[in-house]
Amino acid sequence: MNNTEIIEAALKLSQADRARLLHKLQQQQTESATLAPAAGRDAFCEFYLEKFSTGYYWVAKDYIALRQLLNKIKKKLTEQKQDYSDQLLIDSYKHYLKAVYALNNEFYNANFTMSILNSKFNEIYIAISGKKQGKISNDYKSRILRDLQS
Repeated sequence: MNNTEIIEAALKLSQADRARLLHKLQQQQTESATLAPAAGRDAFCEFYLEKFSTGYYWVAKDYIALRQLLNKIKKKLTEQKQDYSDQLLIDSYKHYLKAVYALNNEFYNANFTMSILNSKFNEIYIAISGKKQGKISNDYKSRILRDLQS
């Protein structure tokens, strides 16, 4: 059931039923607000361990960066007019992690931290989008030139 259907159904309810529905939706939002970051942290730790063969040490700024990054991804999803769900957010986040690593960018791979992934989001998003569209990034061009010159 999408948001519009929920609203239409809520308008047909009695005052008491609306209050119960509102309370339930608020609970779901609260649960959602804590589930996505927890799932995001788990996904990051799993990915980091797989790719770098070591655990990731979390500090307070990483949690802040994770929330900000999830919000940025959520905004991109809503801009693309996709029906939002926590599962879609986490799946998109996992895709983002894999895509950043697949860029094979020396800086990103050497600094694969939550702070960098968040602060460089726009730059990374453009690089990922460019790669999907078959464009060759400047980083890739410079690596090829370095390889040819050596």
